[in-house]
Amino acid sequence: MGYSMKTDRYRYTEWRPRGGGAPVAVELYDHRTDPQENVNLANLPDKKAVVAELSKQLQTGWRGALPR
Repeated sequence: MGYSMKTDRYRYTEWRPRGGGAPVAVELYDHRTDPQENVNLANLPDKKAVVAELSKQLQTGWRGALPR
């Protein structure tokens, strides 16, 4: 099952088993440099921090974006 989110710059997707668990695949596309999403950046070492931050945001869900 794929779970995606978009920011102003990126689209991030985690592919997980239907029953839950760790992602089996991850996608990261930078719309500033690749608006057609041709190059998956998720496994690049210099994108590790971006993937970690977006993964955290995805797990928090939309409720995590609400003002406190």
